[in-house]
Parts: sequence; structure tokens; C-alpha cells
Amino acid sequence: MQLNCLRYLEMNDFLEIDRMTISEYQLRQKAYQLRQLDQEYFLHLAAWKNYEVQAQAKKGKKQVPVYPTFQSFFDYEKLQEKIVGYLPQGENQEFLDLVKKANT
Repeated sequence: MQLNCLRYLEMNDFLEIDRMTISEYQLRQKAYQLRQLDQEYFLHLAAWKNYEVQAQAKKGKKQVPVYPTFQSFFDYEKLQEKIVGYLPQGENQEFLDLVKKANT
């Protein structure tokens, strides 16, 4: 148990290891296994994205990239705006006008 705690769970305090209950140890081991699974998932996702970004489409007699630019493959700004809840300036202005009208 101590060796596993040192090796896998990044625990270096023997007193902490000795005080740990069996159920806590099992929970920490399960969490470690899930972290490993997450890492494996991201490695496979990266491999898949690598395959996907190299995709070619036939345009006439030529092969052209499906994603000619990085932004067409991964639009960071669009995803960030979706998470943050950004409203385009026109929509935002309409909302502000409604609030102003309601408060007058």
C-alpha cells in the first residue's frame, strides 16, 4: 500500500499514508485510474484530431484540404464566446435600450 501511495498517488508523507483508511485508499486509487483514463482519452482525441485535420476533399481533379486554415478547423473565439455568453454588439445594444426604457 505504501509503495502504491508513493508511486501513483503522489503521497510522500508516511504519517498521512498510515492514517489513511482502506476506503480512502480505494477512493484515491479509483481517482488515479480515472485521471489515467482522462489522459488516455486526450491522447486518443489528439490522434483523431490529427487524422481529421489531414482530411482531403476532391475538388475537380485536385485534392484540397477540408480545413484550409486552423480557424476553420478550431474556431477558438467562437467557442470562447459561446462559453462566456458574448452577445454581438447589435443584440447587446437592443438589450441596453430595453433596460433604459424600463427604468425611465
